[in-house]
Amino acid sequence: MQPMDRFLEILDKASTPHDGAFRFGFGDFRVARQFFTTYLPPSVSRHLDLLCLEPVNKSFVDEQFNQRHSDMIYKTRLKGETAFLYLLFEHQSSPDQMMIYRLFGYMNNFWKQYESRHADVSTLPVVLPLVLYHGSQTWNAPKRFCDILAGYTEDFAPFTPDFSYMLFDLNDYGKDVFHQSTDALLHLVLMQFRHIFDDDMNALIEMMSGLLNQIEPSDSFDKFGRWVFTYIYSARSESTETLIEHASRAIHKTQNKKLWRIAMTAAEQWRQKMRDEGR
Repeated sequence: MQPMDRFLEILDKASTPHDGAFRFGFGDFRVARQFFTTYLPPSVSRHLDLLCLEPVNKSFVDEQFNQRHSDMIYKTRLKGETAFLYLLFEHQSSPDQMMIYRLFGYMNNFWKQYESRHADVSTLPVVLPLVLYHGSQTWNAPKRFCDILAGYTEDFAPFTPDFSYMLFDLNDYGKDVFHQSTDALLHLVLMQFRHIFDDDMNALIEMMSGLLNQIEPSDSFDKFGRWVFTYIYSARSESTETLIEHASRAIHKTQNKKLWRIAMTAAEQWRQKMRDEGR
């Protein structure tokens, strides 16, 4: 199956273009492994074998939240046991103040399924939660479960659940802990998510074209080149023809014929998808 066909297939099943783009981008082994290798705290990553990372083809998000939450879960190894990394993508403009509670529910959904498939289980696997935030407002939601429990005191700690999650706010990408990735492909993916709604569409397309040129001639160039432009065509509010016109002008400046072919192929396949759907 061609890379573009795969992304369109994912988009057909996705709740939103962001959901589809996230599943395609972070479904790539290199992107996912590089993300966790780069950004997991050393105190966590030293226990995990990230070379055997394996995506699990299942979502645990409750249906009522699938317009704003997407998730990917990855199986890995922990001291001879199986462990899981749970990456939740929050793609609304403002933080969900009950995110920690949502995570608790989604993780519980996973554990319930795990238990049902392992009838004789007496232990549950470790699930480490991470949140990748895509919104424009500063993240200000509680990060510890006990912070959403009214009247909580430390005296209750032995009797109440408590955990936190690792937060990666795309507004902070390039700063401090969420420093800019030195891996060109991961950097491309994170920059695409961070800037997809920028007002200056020409600047967006020129920037992404430049970043794509940095991963050429790897086999990821074609795959993620089409992903970049199809995500732009599907997620932004401008008409498809307006977006294609802007892409054409921006790519012309790069004088990269291969990138031009990729963008125009993506455009034609997106037009065909719109025609097939009567749009």
